[in-house]
Amino acid sequence: MYSDPATLAPMLCSQIEHYFSTDNLVRDIYLRQRMDVEGYVPCAMLFDFPRVKQLCYSIDYLMAACANSKIIQVDSQNEKVRLRLGWEKWLYPGQNGEMGVPLYKKFPRASSPLPQFTAGAVPALQQTGSSSVETDTSSSSDNESEPSMSAPPTPSRAMDTERASLSADAAEWKPSF
Repeated sequence: MYSDPATLAPMLCSQIEHYFSTDNLVRDIYLRQRMDVEGYVPCAMLFDFPRVKQLCYSIDYLMAACANSKIIQVDSQNEKVRLRLGWEKWLYPGQNGEMGVPLYKKFPRASSPLPQFTAGAVPALQQTGSSSVETDTSSSSDNESEPSMSAPPTPSRAMDTERASLSADAAEWKPSF
């Protein structure tokens, strides 16, 4: 589905700009509810949108495509984007009464096997070692007898037996004419 990155970048940028346009934000409560207190939305969330998935192969490519936009501002350090001007008026009230959700921070993510298209300021990703996997494996083998680690119980068949008897009773019922 992907084509030349130089061709797709302007299309991707205009799609992201559409999401942050006045026409869209007026009715897009989903996007507004996910804006943090500074008006930013995580690129990972936008990357999950179907149209963005068609145009984009990595979050780094998404940020690079929007880096020179006059409408969108990119925070490449925390991998999030926002409306460059007037973002304050689109914040949605949170459950605690404040406008927007707490600030989004970049979480470490695994490196993509796809080629990276990065802007000048996008940092290279570092892979973490497999020590955490080894730790998890050893701790789970020590706790195999622990009931919280076992599989959930099989659902009760009492309801199925009751249904069977009802259907048997229904089969024996004969109308009286």
